[in-house]
Amino acid sequence: MDTVEDQDIGGATPACGEAEARPMLAKVLRTVGSVLPVSDNRTGACNNCGACCNLPSRCVFLVTEDSGKSYCSVYRFRPPSCRKFPRTERQLLPVREVCGFSFTDG
Repeated sequence: MDTVEDQDIGGATPACGEAEARPMLAKVLRTVGSVLPVSDNRTGACNNCGACCNLPSRCVFLVTEDSGKSYCSVYRFRPPSCRKFPRTERQLLPVREVCGFSFTDG
């Protein structure tokens, strides 16, 4: 069974057709899904790539240093959706090439 944020939201864009509606809906679904637990087979750690902070649009709290490393300017107070990302293997798909997290088979 798909979780809330794993469901396809392709048809959920409001009829008004506003381009900014889809990213906001994706953020809302990720926030709602953050009450669910992290998958037991997640391994790794954050490598400060900042890729997840650009899903589906750049987070206003993301700071990128000259070195290319990124960090959260509100890290101690970041929301659960950020603390738990990626909760599922499906959430990892768009950033799997750069993210420090991975999922084992099992």
